[in-house]
Amino acid sequence: MNAVLVGLAANPSLPAELVGPLIEAADDETAWKLAYRFDLTSTQVTALVARSRR
Repeated sequence: MNAVLVGLAANPSLPAELVGPLIEAADDETAWKLAYRFDLTSTQVTALVARSRR
């Protein structure tokens, strides 16, 4: 777990353009936090789902 990435994932003020790179760098806990974001685009949701299938 990377506490910084988890914190960023939970931060509602994180700019949308940083969510994609965060999805790519996410470990399981960070991905879990990202999954609860309401502001994800359909592309970001697809990337998050694809990441979890690796």
